[in-house]
Amino acid sequence: MNKETFIRKYDEFCRGYRLPRKHAVISAGGALMMFGLREETQDLDLDVPEDLYDWLKERKVGFLVETPMGEYIEHGDYSIHRGIKSQYQTVVVGSVCCYRPIDILHQKETLVRSAEHTEKLTQDKIDIEQLKEYTSTGGLLRTLLGESA
Repeated sequence: MNKETFIRKYDEFCRGYRLPRKHAVISAGGALMMFGLREETQDLDLDVPEDLYDWLKERKVGFLVETPMGEYIEHGDYSIHRGIKSQYQTVVVGSVCCYRPIDILHQKETLVRSAEHTEKLTQDKIDIEQLKEYTSTGGLLRTLLGESA
């Protein structure tokens, strides 16, 4: 999905569950798109408070996906993950709350994917290189000031 659709769906999720933006934190491809490092993303990877995640899981909203990295709820365009990572900081880009680029870089560098996910592994390598460049050259400041990445 493109950035416009992504922002609309993010807003719909926050309004639908009456969440302040700091309780719906975007990671992965969506954050990269908000930083101007991607044109599109497949889904919205959302980290939400544990109590909301447990409530959604209990009511069987979407379906549960188990991976070597842990479980998440897949619900339409949303991949909902349990808990907002307290070791990371967030930044609001436009109207979307994301983890900081340096934290997304750390996530990507420590991500464990199985070998059969060749496309995702290739994309991870590209993302890591772009994030390294972005974080070392003041990319976030340029993004927040409305300049191109």
